[in-house]
Amino acid sequence: MNKMIIFDMDGVLVDACDWHRIALNKALKEICNYEISLEDHYSVFNGLPTKVKLSKLAESGLIENSKIKEIYEKKQEITINTINKEATLRNEKINMIETLKDEGFYVT
Repeated sequence: MNKMIIFDMDGVLVDACDWHRIALNKALKEICNYEISLEDHYSVFNGLPTKVKLSKLAESGLIENSKIKEIYEKKQEITINTINKEATLRNEKINMIETLKDEGFYVT
């Protein structure tokens, strides 16, 4: 019998929610001179994929629909740079995965 555990990486193995929020706001500010307030982030946008967030903003008339692709690409670039700069190895997470492997769980 195979044993497997599936993790939702963001929030479990990595906490990158703020990285994504900040990256999107930087891209929005640079391209559209607009930012999502912290209140709106948590009440409306938190947990949604970036493309859904951008569609909602365009539907609300807060950004131009024609700018969605450019904003998305800029946000991805900023996010990758942030991960490369801010991400650190967490020994307790590595140890947890090693323990699961030792216990016979399938880990890739």
